[in-house]
Amino acid sequence: MNKLRILHFIYDHPGNPWIGGGGAIRVAILANRLASRGHEVSLISGRYPRCAPVSQNNLRWDFVGSARDSYLASTLSYAFQAAREARRLATQFDIVLEDFAPWNPLFTYRLKHPATLLQIQNYLGKETLWRYPLVGWPFFCMEKFYPGRFSHWIVNNPELNKVWGINGEVIPMGIESELLQEPACDGEYIAFLGRLDARQKGLDLLVKAVEGTSLPLKCAGSGPDADWLARQSERAPNIEWLGKLTGRQKLEFLKQAKLVVLPSRYEGQPLVVLEAAGLGRPLLTSDIPELGFCSTAGFARTFRKGNSHSLRQVLEKLWHEPDARATLGKNAREYARQYTWDRVTDHLERYLYRLAAPPSRASGP
Repeated sequence: MNKLRILHFIYDHPGNPWIGGGGAIRVAILANRLASRGHEVSLISGRYPRCAPVSQNNLRWDFVGSARDSYLASTLSYAFQAAREARRLATQFDIVLEDFAPWNPLFTYRLKHPATLLQIQNYLGKETLWRYPLVGWPFFCMEKFYPGRFSHWIVNNPELNKVWGINGEVIPMGIESELLQEPACDGEYIAFLGRLDARQKGLDLLVKAVEGTSLPLKCAGSGPDADWLARQSERAPNIEWLGKLTGRQKLEFLKQAKLVVLPSRYEGQPLVVLEAAGLGRPLLTSDIPELGFCSTAGFARTFRKGNSHSLRQVLEKLWHEPDARATLGKNAREYARQYTWDRVTDHLERYLYRLAAPPSRASGP
């Protein structure tokens, strides 16, 4: 069977100092796995200081846009230059995939390429207007109309299909199968792992909920609100900020947690959900629809979105219920078994073959 030639545009990159989010990590993992299977994968991301192009085996990762130390300059110049690269390169590839962000749309649906698709990993909605009340309207409108211009989509959470009224292929996050072999333990603290964005991740609520209690909270990650959050919790000795963790450090951090908390106001599908589940960790999440699959699958308790009092109540209750945590943790690991990166890559590969295939191969691999 012919190998695919895939051109993928995504502003973010795991090393991007302004974002470096789970969506970019997911793209990197899947791109490397597709390349290892013989597919030709070319990624184009936004330039940032000290980024370096990569070219190895069947994978190439290039950067376009401004190299100045400015997120605004980087993301806007990326939109202009990446759109130009899409027009120049599209005919050389079987698949043209655009990761969507309202700040830098590339309008790849105009390419008249038979296999152009949009990948959606998040939804902002009215949060855009809350963050940017004066200049946010163009981005709010862009998010409303842009996805509907495409005929094919990938979403990492079925809730994103409901938001836009589309029928995207649901290809979720994944985990390394080795996580399932790690011995489970009850843990010693409440853990948060993710981007330190107080508004999106609900970290202002988490600090308020834990402050004044004896609950030990450890937070790992980096992001734009790191300094502000540290100042907010100066009088809370039970809150510890660990900075960015990677590799075995990150794994051990999650593994030693009594429970993992996600107090988000809005999400796509956080990578940490499956990583924690793979390690058998119980979760506590806000009751937003995007995280509803956690409680439906029986490995999370929920609290009312945006309510620090509700968050504190459920945290304290779950902290003192070892049997409940054990049941949640067992259910978490069973759920995670379905979503190893091998299985997720298989799913993505099958879908791309179906999309790229001419009529004589329409059934896929």
